[in-house]
Amino acid sequence: NLKQFRFKLEDVMKLKSNILDKVLGDVDNEELSMALVTLPEKLAEQILSKLGGRRRDLVAGQVLANRDAPPTQTRPARLSLTKRFREAMAA
Repeated sequence: NLKQFRFKLEDVMKLKSNILDKVLGDVDNEELSMALVTLPEKLAEQILSKLGGRRRDLVAGQVLANRDAPPTQTRPARLSLTKRFREAMAA
């Protein structure tokens, strides 16, 4: 499916909610927060809104704490999360 290979993290809100829920449910908070740092704030907020209250607060706090993290830390998380979404789309 070519669509999955063209997927970019910025397209995440266009996915079906079951794919979004599955990936967000499987990814750990640290990886998610590091990946969210790389996204525009509005998009990061939209993704955070899909998390449960307590987890949302925890990940939002981690995003704030990681705002100044270097790309050597944020890029691998972004790539890993993008890969997770691509794999979920293929399933």
